[in-house]
Amino acid sequence: MPVLDLRTVIFLSGAIGVLMSLVLFFMHRSHRHSIHGLGQWAAAPLLVFIATLILGTQGYAPAWFSVVFANLLLLGGLTLFLTGTCRFYGVTPPRWPWLALPLVAALLYLWAVRDPNYGLRLMVANTFTAGVQVHNFVLLWRQDRTSLAGRFTLAVLGTMACLSLSRVLSAHQLPADGHLFMPTALQSFFVGSYSFSLLALTVGFVLLTSERLREQLQHLLGHDTLTGALSRHALFERGQQEVARARRTQRPISVMVMDLDHFKQVNDQHGHLVGDRVLREFALRVRHELRQGDLLGRFGGEEFVVVLPDTDAEQARRVAERIRTTRPNDDALVPVTVSIGLVTASQLALAQPPQGTLDALIAQADRVLYQAKAAGRDQVVVADSPTTT
Repeated sequence: MPVLDLRTVIFLSGAIGVLMSLVLFFMHRSHRHSIHGLGQWAAAPLLVFIATLILGTQGYAPAWFSVVFANLLLLGGLTLFLTGTCRFYGVTPPRWPWLALPLVAALLYLWAVRDPNYGLRLMVANTFTAGVQVHNFVLLWRQDRTSLAGRFTLAVLGTMACLSLSRVLSAHQLPADGHLFMPTALQSFFVGSYSFSLLALTVGFVLLTSERLREQLQHLLGHDTLTGALSRHALFERGQQEVARARRTQRPISVMVMDLDHFKQVNDQHGHLVGDRVLREFALRVRHELRQGDLLGRFGGEEFVVVLPDTDAEQARRVAERIRTTRPNDDALVPVTVSIGLVTASQLALAQPPQGTLDALIAQADRVLYQAKAAGRDQVVVADSPTTT
């Protein structure tokens, strides 16, 4: 039965890896500012492919080139995969792989040129490889083990780590004068499995990138691009869910409508860029005063809506007062006050449609907001209690 040449297996898997590298490269070109690590993920398969081409010259080129230099390129490519994963998740890349490479190079040179021993140099290279892959596996496990792309990449990294560790444990059985392309069943299994695992790893990183792009698109569809607050559509969708939950649990829910005072003058006197900075900074200050489950949405222009689940009237009034009295951290930013209309719906009110809908609550909060505007601005007015603070 004819056996596929290992050089062919390595070349084909490396060539397909290069194609996947091009996909990652173009993703990097388009999203370098929003997604980090793609440059390293794109460069790693190229480095591995060059290494495999040089490995294929074993028996024809000097050992320092076909063994030592080729293995250093291969191990450098695997380290680039790890560096890309760290940057993708905003983690500081480890320095130990780069610091260990000179020692690995010295040992490879010793057992490839000075005193050739295939088993020992295989043990050194795969010990380094297993350490890098285990580090990559642990990092990805901590960051993403729930998505399909994350689970697929974890499976590939785990398989590669097991293959490397198996090579370390079985290296002592190999002859000292052996080589990468020995025509044995075990050698064919390891070389073929590892070659296709490298290809699958590149596919995994493409999947992780696609998943990140999908998450960013969903975020853009549901959030205001200027302030980061929920878009109007997303606010109503999630706010209706909170109102329905309040009706089921018989818990109060509060809604406030906020409008920045004299904001048109800011745009007219200082320009729209300054006005945009004011809006972004205000939304940031509001988020600092809210809990994790509270909702902040941009209703339009300089008007914002906050939905406070499980919040009674007094608690909501205190939150509104904190928002009203906060000031920009940047002294150079134009100071702007805010008027707030607040309404709290009890279980009785929620049980009376259409009064107990989010639309009705926002409309009621909007009416008392105009009372705050008419009374002099920079104040909180509570529905059914028109006294100002």
